[in-house]
Order: sequence, then structure tokens, then C-alpha cells
Amino acid sequence: MARVSLLRLDISEPFIYNIDASVGPSSPNRRDDVLLVQYFLKSINDQRSLFTPPFTALPLAAQEVLKVDGIAGPVTFRAIRHFQDQAVARGRAVTPDGRVDKATRTNAVNTMSVLNNFFFIIRRNDFKNIALATDCPPELKNSLALL
Repeated sequence: MARVSLLRLDISEPFIYNIDASVGPSSPNRRDDVLLVQYFLKSINDQRSLFTPPFTALPLAAQEVLKVDGIAGPVTFRAIRHFQDQAVARGRAVTPDGRVDKATRTNAVNTMSVLNNFFFIIRRNDFKNIALATDCPPELKNSLALL
């Protein structure tokens, strides 16, 4: 289940948004975990020009769209790998394996923590409680709401 985890990583907030099970090929791909990963990936891709250097566009065919629908498929998997490649190019120590694993204190620098960090960079005000963001998927609101 997508959730808020009280882990202080490399951002100024005392928590991160986390998943319980991996997202990617041959992973559990639980719906709410996939929704959170897709939400971060789409937000980052939609605002890729805010990074220095800008992220390259997600490699999609003309008819493909990265949807935030909780369904893990080829477009989501390609978006994960693309994000990992972009993070590595920026010196982030993530493994470009196409999977997003749960962030823990023992694997504090992984794709999930870097997704959090990059979302924080572009949407600092929404990061404080993404369940209140106007574009947060309704299914995420309950699991991610901060009291």
C-alpha cells in the first residue's frame, strides 16, 4: 500500500511517500503502489524543463501516454527505466533495473527516495501533503493523507 513513511533522507522533510511492494517487471505491482510511482513519474516528466539540465522527454510512441491509472505495463516500465537513467546521469546512485523498491533506512538512496526528492524539487508546496494536490489520484488520497 502506498503510504507516508517517517524516514529522513536527503530532503528537508522528515518523511517520504513510500510503497510496500516493488513496482516494475516481475514485481507485485500493487495498484496503489503503481499509482504513486506513476504520479511521481508523470509529474516529473511533465515539468522536466525545471531541472538543470532538463530531463529528456519520456520515449513514447505517438499513441502512447503515461497514465496515472494504477496499471503497470510497458509504458510505466519504460518510464521507470527512463527516470533511472536520467537520475544516474545526474549523479544519483540508483540502479537502472526498471524496478522501484520500497525505501528503507538500509537502502536510503534508491529509486523511490530519488522520485521523492525530484518531486519535492519541482512541487515543494504539494509535497507537504500530496493528498491535497488537485491532481492527486483519488485512490491515493486516503493512504497518503497526512493528519
